[in-house]
Amino acid sequence: MDFATANESGGALGTFRRPVAPPLGARTAALIFLALAVGAALSPAGLFTVDEYFYVRAAEAFAEEGALTFQQFDVEGAPALDMNFARPAAGEGRLAPQYPSGYAILAAPFFAAFGIKGLVLLNAVAAAASLWLTHRIACALGADRHAAALAVLVLAVGAYWSTYAYAIWPHMIALAIILAVIDLALASRDGEFRAIAAAGLIAGVAQSIRIDMIVLAPAIVLWLRLFCDGDTRRRSAIFLASLAPGLVFAASLNFLKLGAFNPFVYDNDVVSNDERAFLPLAAAASALLLSVFALDVRRIFRRLKFGRTGWAVAIVGVGALFFVPAVASLARGYWYSLVDAQSYQFLDRQTGIVRDQWGWLSFYGFSKKALAQSVPFLPLALYPIIRCFRGELRRGEALLLIVSAAFATLYAFNETDSGLGLNARFLLPLLPAISIVAAIEIRQLQEESSVEPFALARFALAAALSFLALRFAAHGPGPLATPLDLYPQLLIGALLAAAIAAHHFDGGKRTGAMVAKIAALTLGASAAISATDFIKDRSYRSYVEREGARYMAAIPDDALVMTTRPSFFAGGATSGLSIAYPGINDTNRERAAIGAFQRAGRCAYAQGKEGRRWLYDRIAPGADRRTNPGLAVADLMPIPGNPASCPSG
Repeated sequence: MDFATANESGGALGTFRRPVAPPLGARTAALIFLALAVGAALSPAGLFTVDEYFYVRAAEAFAEEGALTFQQFDVEGAPALDMNFARPAAGEGRLAPQYPSGYAILAAPFFAAFGIKGLVLLNAVAAAASLWLTHRIACALGADRHAAALAVLVLAVGAYWSTYAYAIWPHMIALAIILAVIDLALASRDGEFRAIAAAGLIAGVAQSIRIDMIVLAPAIVLWLRLFCDGDTRRRSAIFLASLAPGLVFAASLNFLKLGAFNPFVYDNDVVSNDERAFLPLAAAASALLLSVFALDVRRIFRRLKFGRTGWAVAIVGVGALFFVPAVASLARGYWYSLVDAQSYQFLDRQTGIVRDQWGWLSFYGFSKKALAQSVPFLPLALYPIIRCFRGELRRGEALLLIVSAAFATLYAFNETDSGLGLNARFLLPLLPAISIVAAIEIRQLQEESSVEPFALARFALAAALSFLALRFAAHGPGPLATPLDLYPQLLIGALLAAAIAAHHFDGGKRTGAMVAKIAALTLGASAAISATDFIKDRSYRSYVEREGARYMAAIPDDALVMTTRPSFFAGGATSGLSIAYPGINDTNRERAAIGAFQRAGRCAYAQGKEGRRWLYDRIAPGADRRTNPGLAVADLMPIPGNPASCPSG
């Protein structure tokens, strides 16, 4: 393996006969932003998960109070009740959300201007930035104008990017930041340190947006030391030093909010989110970072000459590692997150992951997809991996691969389930890299094999229509719903991988044309999957918005609701409604909070099956259920002791 071929020119993935594309103009960028902003305005304000509820409350608190904690209860004598994802904080009735507070600071102006819709607009702005940066990075990698435009199209239409363009989660903001760091790193040159310093500063500040952004540090340093020329040790040192202000900022926010001067705090009761479980991976990443920083790794690799015997020994050695439990566990994590989500094995971690009546895994009511089950063109990434083993991997594509591998490894390590969702949202950072590689490789294959672009477009359209028909036909419960949702695209992805293997050994125009056509099929299939995910996401958010309006029409705006579904009540919570989880706090503490509301003339309710069970098991075990039929909203139960003025039936 010889990394000496890397250079400072960026390096194209293929050799194009046409000129490299210029970056997107201001007019095109403005049109993209305008289109996404209009989409945000028309988007439902319903939430998808409980995470988004706490992001809303955090943004509201900073917008209205300049506070990093939010007011759960505004009644004197009502103690704050732990909500797992937000803990009791200093100040009566206040909670500190687990999530990094940088998002609240960034989102506060948007919330102040537009409320919850403002947070959707913030994501739309980040989505527009991610498309613009994807085009810039594709150009930096040597794409011509067709390939650069295709990269943007693949990301926007052929991947599940659209699911998060109009969300409240900060994943799209994080994606735009990651792409900005990559863009600056690619722009850095030996002897000129402003770009790499800016990359480090942005990456450090990003730690206050999402806790996983720290993986950029070892990824960038590894890339600098392995694939860049010049004084890369100095550039690495500047990058690492530039991280420090952002990490101090993130730690300071955590200190103000939680009393812990630590940029890596993520405090909840979800096993897969326990930051302590990632300590072995953090130690390994730190050791790797120190090793590549201290050693002249390029010289070491340059001296490695692998013949057939050497490769055979290396393959056997790597295979033997899979008998090490930690390595085997990591491999299972990769398989779960990258290939087949149905292989998830930690069913005891969270109650929302269960097997349905047909034996398929249900993730909080959805059949979640692994990366390849959402983007079946993923095997196109085999081309740069093959070039890596040939010692032909170029500077730009190396950075995309390393950053992608860093995020994939982070979430494979603990087999993190990524919570409620239709797809692998934690792997969103991989999508631009995959889209850029796919676009450039398809463009290269099309030119080399003389396949007409319109022929590939017809293949993609046929696959898109076929997959749309298949997915709509399989909609609804049934024994085939999950396998039809997950496995047809894996089959076509496997065909693409086989064709790439054949092309690798054959290298002819015929096999190249075959790869291009199958790749077009996978792009069409991926576009159909992305479209149906987007429709499901919009539908679910609209449902949550309607349910929230129905509940709020039945109860006073300043009531207390004990519910396991805070997402239904986010709009009300920003207008005076108080929300808490039933059954996870000490019963006396719960009764104290309820009593404080009722003494203040405020109403209290339990919502849903879990709320009803909690009410009659813990709060009012002697009450006659027949005398408390509930409100017109059937699963909203008045809590005994409410003032007479409270709606009760």
